[in-house]
Amino acid sequence: MKLSAVSETFSPTNAFASKTSVIVGSYINDVGSAVALNSPLYNISSTGIEVVFQVDASDQETVSLGDSVQIELPTDERVPTVITFIDQVVTQTQAGEFIEVTLEVLNPEEIEAYDQAPVKVFVTTEISENVLYVPVNALLALAEGGYALEVYDGEIEGGTFEGESGVDTSYVAVEIGVFTDGFVEVKGNISEGQIVVVPR
Repeated sequence: MKLSAVSETFSPTNAFASKTSVIVGSYINDVGSAVALNSPLYNISSTGIEVVFQVDASDQETVSLGDSVQIELPTDERVPTVITFIDQVVTQTQAGEFIEVTLEVLNPEEIEAYDQAPVKVFVTTEISENVLYVPVNALLALAEGGYALEVYDGEIEGGTFEGESGVDTSYVAVEIGVFTDGFVEVKGNISEGQIVVVPR
């Protein structure tokens, strides 16, 4: 079996969809007034819908401006967004240290009904295409380290297999890659279509 495996993580804290609608280009200072060094001159705001969430400070390298990110609505529907702002100030809480990240929803109409609703944020950290994969619980930990799979070597009748572990099977050492949705990428002396023993 093959798939495109996508490793994803989501924010350990709550994220909220928020709708902003303010005057664009509002000036903070009057014309002719003195301006201090590094003080803001004006505000630029968006009339779109944004999602703000927090990322553990130790995971800051997993997000970058312009990255595509998916959010999951309370209906389990996923909506595409893009990272537009990453705060450089670390926020300290009892739960740990976090940085605030802002996402812009690419299709605002898909999320208008969920203003202030909690959403899940999924950040793609690694992609592997055209890989072999097996259920995670098919992995067998080896005493010497690493992993193996138990594969069936016998004949298959009727297109299905219901057998016993250790009967017409052998063990194949594998290297593991990306984990996603209960499956794991495997590399080694194994090929597409082989029957892998999975504990019930």
